[in-house]
Amino acid sequence: MWDNKLIEPAALHGFADGNSLADLCHALLAQQRTVWPRLAQGCDALDQIETKVVELSAWPVTVQFNPARATSSLAKVDAASIARRPCFLCVGNLPPEQRGIRTGDFVLLTNPAPIVPGHLTVAHERHTPQQIEAYLEPFVTLAEKLSGQLTVLYNGPRCGASAPDHMHFQATPFGAMPIERQLGDGVCDGEYALARGTRIRLLTDAADAASRARHLFELVSQDEEELIDALRRTITALPPHDDGEPLLNLFTQHNEGQWTVILFPRAAHRPRCYFEEGNGQMLLSPGVLDMAGQLITVREQDFARANAATLSSLYREVTNTTATCQAVMKTLRAG
Repeated sequence: MWDNKLIEPAALHGFADGNSLADLCHALLAQQRTVWPRLAQGCDALDQIETKVVELSAWPVTVQFNPARATSSLAKVDAASIARRPCFLCVGNLPPEQRGIRTGDFVLLTNPAPIVPGHLTVAHERHTPQQIEAYLEPFVTLAEKLSGQLTVLYNGPRCGASAPDHMHFQATPFGAMPIERQLGDGVCDGEYALARGTRIRLLTDAADAASRARHLFELVSQDEEELIDALRRTITALPPHDDGEPLLNLFTQHNEGQWTVILFPRAAHRPRCYFEEGNGQMLLSPGVLDMAGQLITVREQDFARANAATLSSLYREVTNTTATCQAVMKTLRAG
């Protein structure tokens, strides 16, 4: 069924500057803007959104007021709600104008409600549940195909994925997420090296334990096989979840022969303020981009209230504690 939705590289002639997969992605975005009004409107809206920077320990956060993201950010992801709606990533439910580029078992699609310019969705060609462990290899190899230009992202089914019933990644241009530029400012709270040079580090945003809001695991490697094994071991060492997959967000990029994978270990899908009523409510539902410092608000009042105190509380609630992350490192060292 996907055949009618796929666009051949020859059809992108005049839009592409080269023949790499990343070049074709840029060309796809340019071509789709000319034929799909909804996408053009979504891209143009990015020029109008309001942003502000909130200083938060070593990793400042860029807060974005982006009402167009309400459908995704506020999506109901319980089983009953999912069963009642058509899957918007299945080929039969895509808008008539939308086209994509196949890569393996996945199809690269433009995102009509982008968070950053060049925001793509990478949907599996079949309707299969969001579950990263079975797709670690395509996750890593796609980053290599997009080397030097695009980062590949993953939201767990209970950590920001608005379609937990359909396996998908996202992709954004290099440098689109604040954390990409801030990793060197973090504090290393543990390190472990594997046989072929893969390095796993636990990083946090403050030396003072009382000031910490976010933790992450950084995996760096030039060896694809060892990297995938290390990532699988790290995921397995995380606290289990009733729905199967541990709570997490991921992104990976490849550049000059080396992969960098960032894993955000999660304690909760949404913070308490999401479920409050009245003045205490803030509709903040962090996915991988939010965890990486590009926080999305869909209501003006939430944008105004997003300050260091509210964001510190949010990140602490949805991120695993220092002790939990250190226990993961201990498990990895034990082999």
